[in-house]
Amino acid sequence: MNIENDEQYRRELIYRKGNSKAIINKYRKKISSLVNIDESKIKTLSLRSTDKIIDSQKKQRRMCGKEKCPPDKIGHLLEIECSLPGGYYVFIDNDWKYCGCFFVNSLSVLNKDFTFGNDIVNGIFFISEDLCHLIDLDYYEEGSFFYIEKTTFEII
Repeated sequence: MNIENDEQYRRELIYRKGNSKAIINKYRKKISSLVNIDESKIKTLSLRSTDKIIDSQKKQRRMCGKEKCPPDKIGHLLEIECSLPGGYYVFIDNDWKYCGCFFVNSLSVLNKDFTFGNDIVNGIFFISEDLCHLIDLDYYEEGSFFYIEKTTFEII
């Protein structure tokens, strides 16, 4: 889909913006549960800007790592990423499709007590500011136990 000129895309944007009104407060609550940033300082990107970031990820990916852990070990799972310099675009559940993603200057702002299942129920992914790395956190149930699976990719 041509983001710049496609009439169908423009209609889709209007539809998505309209639906955002129904979920924006819930989305802000999800953001607040994930990051230690004053809610008034969190700015979501426009849907068009969000889509451009997503489109940049349609290139080939090389998986760099994969690991899973129980939900109470998420701090350990992200320990390395939280210490790396650089900003990330953050995408929560499917809400970003309607409300836009948001940007953090560092993953060190992640709430160390964050838990899946309360506000955020499916997954989160982070795309580095330079659009070269992706971190995907997937929350799922397996055999009546819940896990978080982290998969990291390099975009090539």
